[in-house]
Amino acid sequence: MGAVNVVGDTLLFLGKLSISLLSGFLAFLMLDRPEYTTGDNKVSSPLFIVLFVVVFAFVIAGLFMSVVEMAIDTVLLSFCKDCKLHSGKPKFAPPLLEAVLGKAGEEGKARTKARAERAADKAFKAQEAANNA
Repeated sequence: MGAVNVVGDTLLFLGKLSISLLSGFLAFLMLDRPEYTTGDNKVSSPLFIVLFVVVFAFVIAGLFMSVVEMAIDTVLLSFCKDCKLHSGKPKFAPPLLEAVLGKAGEEGKARTKARAERAADKAFKAQEAANNA
C-alpha cells in the first residue's frame, strides 16, 4: 500500500506541475501577441500575470487530482477488503489488478498472460500490415 501511495502521489504531483507550467506557458504566449505588446493594452511585464496563472492552475489541478487520488485510494481499499473477506484471495478484483498487487492466483496470472500475448500478437500483425503497405 505504501508503494502505491508513494508512486501515486509522485505521479499526481507531476501532473499538477505539468498542468500549471503548461498553463503559464500558454498565458505567456497570449500576452506576447501584438495587441498586448503595443498600444493602450500594452502589458509592460507579463511576469506577475504568468505567475498568477501558474499558481491558480496549480490549485485547480490540485482539486481535480484530489478526485483522482480518492478514486485510487478507493480501488486500493476495496481490493484490500476483498482480500480480507475471502481469505487472502480476492474474488471480485480484475486479473490485472491482482497481478500488479501481487495477489494473483494461477488462473489470474494465466488470464493476464493470455491478454498480454493477444496484445503482442495484435501489435505484431499491425506492424506486418504497416510494413506490407
